[in-house]
Amino acid sequence: MTSSDDVYCFTGAPTEIKEEISNLNQGNLIVENCTKGSIKVCFKGGTCNIEVDYSDGEVRKGKDIFYFSGMNDSNALMYAAIFSDKEVYECQVKRLMLRLKQLALIYYDKEIITRASSCDEGIGTSLIELSNLATIWITLQP
Repeated sequence: MTSSDDVYCFTGAPTEIKEEISNLNQGNLIVENCTKGSIKVCFKGGTCNIEVDYSDGEVRKGKDIFYFSGMNDSNALMYAAIFSDKEVYECQVKRLMLRLKQLALIYYDKEIITRASSCDEGIGTSLIELSNLATIWITLQP
């Protein structure tokens, strides 16, 4: 997940996040009781290197803001925002959205085939909407 040389200390994290971090059994990821020189990740304010606004889905690192809400697996995107730089994060999110768009179109084509063989009407309209939303998101990115 990250270099073992960097020690990240998570403070004020929700119980679910504390459990996830503890279950990883990574010596360089600690909860509370920060050591000197560790990279502080705060969920409830304080003097920190990284600030996470879990309810609004934002990670702040200096002047950079990373957004992670609105996805099914927002914790994964939150961790990606914490451990990566802005350019890498945005590139990977864009890659995920391109993949989402393609998968939606593939499943739409499968739904058409299923409908043509006299099966129940499926979710074609929703899949096209999903693909269109992914396309809109991709085109709005810098």
